[in-house]
Amino acid sequence: MRISALVLAGGESKRFGKNKLFEEFKGKPLILWTLELVKSVEFHERIIVLNPKNLELYIQMGIDGFNVIVNEGYREGMASSIRVGMSRAIDSRSDAVMIFLSDMPFIKTETILRLMNVMEENHKPIVIPRYGMKRGNPVLIRREVFHLAMGLKGDIGMRRIVENRKDLVEFVQVLDPGVRMDIDEMADVEDLEWGYLGSRNSEE
Repeated sequence: MRISALVLAGGESKRFGKNKLFEEFKGKPLILWTLELVKSVEFHERIIVLNPKNLELYIQMGIDGFNVIVNEGYREGMASSIRVGMSRAIDSRSDAVMIFLSDMPFIKTETILRLMNVMEENHKPIVIPRYGMKRGNPVLIRREVFHLAMGLKGDIGMRRIVENRKDLVEFVQVLDPGVRMDIDEMADVEDLEWGYLGSRNSEE
């Protein structure tokens, strides 16, 4: 199965107050943690969607291995980045796409591999990790539901599909708090040290 990775990095970080993706944690920009995670797994294609403001900063990091898409309509919200990225995945004949949020730096590689395995073995076209009783990210979708992602509007993202079409979803229980840890406000960055330690401890 040709599974592509789609990293969404086209937001404006309004709640954060400044560009959160390039805030440093342990000597690296937050977005770099996510990109290195995605590069550690073999994908059919790796796609990153940026807004024009983030493009120059991304180039300065010197990361290769991603097809870069600039979303000129980023002010519409997350859905616009999903549509732009999905268009590229469709063009590259992807059978499925794993959608990553760029502000979730602590997802484990083993979680990604497990979601991919479930997708290949399961009949349901959407696979989502769940930690405790709460769903997380990334979201993996198969070609037969690409049209649902392409029809999204606004700033809600894949959550709308998951809530409205639970019959299409396979939830996978994981021992990975990283699937729930994202960064929206400055206080979240202050909590990163705890999250980093918690993620590492759960591997032991």
